[in-house]
Amino acid sequence: ALMTVAYHLVLLCLLLWTSYTLCIPSTTPTTLYTVDGDFFDEELIVRALNKNKLLSHFHFTNEWDAPATPTSSSSSSSSSHQQHHYALFPKPIGHIMQQFDLEEMHLTFTQGRWRHESWGEPILPAPVGVELYAWFSSNDKNNNSTSASAVDKKWVGLTHALSGLFCGSVQILSNAQKSSSSRPACSFTSRQQKDQSSSSSSSFFTHHHHLYDDFTSKCNNTMLRHGILPREGACTENMTPWTKLLPCRGEAGLGALLNPLVMYDVYYHSMGTHVTRECIVAAAGDSSRDHAHHARCHRYKYRLEQTLTLVMDIKSSSTTTPSTTPLHLVSHYGRTKPLIKCPLARHSHVTFLDFPSSSLSIPSSSSSAINDITPSIALPYTTLTAFELPLASSSEHITFTPAHLPERSPSQQPPSLLVHRHLTGYGEERGGISARIINRGNETALITYYEAVPWYLRLYYHTLKIYLNGSLIHPSASSPSSSSHPLHLHFIPGELHQSPSIIDITLLLPPRSGISLEIEFEKAFLHYSEHPPDPNRGFDIGPAIVTARFGQGHVTRIYTEGLVVSLPRPDFSMLYNVIFLTWGVMGFMSFRFIFSLALRRWKHTFKGDSFVSDRPIALAFRKVQAMLANRRRRRQREGTQDERKED
Repeated sequence: ALMTVAYHLVLLCLLLWTSYTLCIPSTTPTTLYTVDGDFFDEELIVRALNKNKLLSHFHFTNEWDAPATPTSSSSSSSSSHQQHHYALFPKPIGHIMQQFDLEEMHLTFTQGRWRHESWGEPILPAPVGVELYAWFSSNDKNNNSTSASAVDKKWVGLTHALSGLFCGSVQILSNAQKSSSSRPACSFTSRQQKDQSSSSSSSFFTHHHHLYDDFTSKCNNTMLRHGILPREGACTENMTPWTKLLPCRGEAGLGALLNPLVMYDVYYHSMGTHVTRECIVAAAGDSSRDHAHHARCHRYKYRLEQTLTLVMDIKSSSTTTPSTTPLHLVSHYGRTKPLIKCPLARHSHVTFLDFPSSSLSIPSSSSSAINDITPSIALPYTTLTAFELPLASSSEHITFTPAHLPERSPSQQPPSLLVHRHLTGYGEERGGISARIINRGNETALITYYEAVPWYLRLYYHTLKIYLNGSLIHPSASSPSSSSHPLHLHFIPGELHQSPSIIDITLLLPPRSGISLEIEFEKAFLHYSEHPPDPNRGFDIGPAIVTARFGQGHVTRIYTEGLVVSLPRPDFSMLYNVIFLTWGVMGFMSFRFIFSLALRRWKHTFKGDSFVSDRPIALAFRKVQAMLANRRRRRQREGTQDERKED
């Protein structure tokens, strides 16, 4: 009885405590984006590429202001995480940035190749497969310089953490035998380098003889690590954890349009996660990026940008002619409910570029904000229609008429730079790589060609040839100071089973000109265990990276086509042939002989009136029976003798 009374008293106390906590008003406001300066914005940019293709770019921005706490040591990592309060910023991303002391991180999952000649320049360039590059902090918590081995160790941990977070094979980038992870010098620019170069970009191309010095001063990416998995396919299992990083996930706001069944049935799909960290100095009170002296940083401002770029067909009842019936925007993404604003978002924008006014129908609840919004991504356009999503649900839909769309976007210009790459040679012993870069613009471009070739393709540096408009400029007897000669040429031979071969070339490309690069390689003979499950398909080689810098600070990065190289491979059926041949010989020579010797009948024998077999196995069986019978009779005799002695 006492136990029953005590049990009911405990339940009553728990009930009263729960009721008390539920009745207390929450101190967290409904607009969580105002807490400690954190905020969340979401934006959808829609552009009609032509009458059949539609470009959709989702852009989610999440900023978080956190104290600068030490995160290098594992002992203090748990305490530092407890000091941080996560309101809108996803906690897994915050832990990764602090645990590995990252300045910037960019991860993309891409399916399909962007067609530059048909669709113009992409909003955010990305190669086919998975790409990851990150800048690590140059100083640890004790303000000591970070060594290259420490950065490599952090790179391994980062790849494994992102692999578990996004359900991908990102950890392969830390395996030197299976990936081509490297450290590009000048192909990538951090946000700090962009801010520093913006002031001097106007005179960047004024004097060509000072260009090399200016170029080398900006190429210092010792803390950068980069890797590409060209064969990693993007799937819904990657998009599910990516969607969970949004404050409203897929329940409200633009995240409600993320239908995996539609997002991957497209021509082009690129999903990116971009995180940057900004140092806030306590003394001055202003924000500035301070990579060299982390002790001065009072707080860190983290900025997470999640992007999703899609190129898909315009849904229409007719496959030949565009429909004249207005289509709901949500139905284009496989949804039926009207769009509403995410309650946790500061802004929820939908922007239409180059859509005629006759082709759009905007809900009346959003008409007051039309044309008061500018897109967060700098894109050329002739007409812009933007509005804020309503907070309350409405029965009105955003509609557009495909028949009223232009044949081609009027602001869409052909790219000024074209890049192509292909294999040369034949056979399974030697081959080559040839790349072609064409400048169709009217100004000189500073071109950086970077390529990391896997170790099983042994490049021959002496076979490198560079042609400008068909004329050989390298190797050449002309002076290295000539404007047509490469400004920077760096080659690192690969090591077997350890590191890839690196080609890093920088040169000037005049307007209306083209450059061709050619190099030969030898194919390595791999062990049979190093081949993929489908060796007859070949090995995927990641794309080369071409970075073009034009006047006024305009930078364009293009990824070339990926390559599939067929390596010499052994006869994998020989393993099974050896197994079957060995067991066949053993079965024929050994097992057959033993079986025949044991069971063969030599003659018919009779013992009395009964037939007794003379097979070897029968003889052995009879000997065992006789031995057991003798032991049994011996025990009986011993027993009878003992009984007689007792009597």
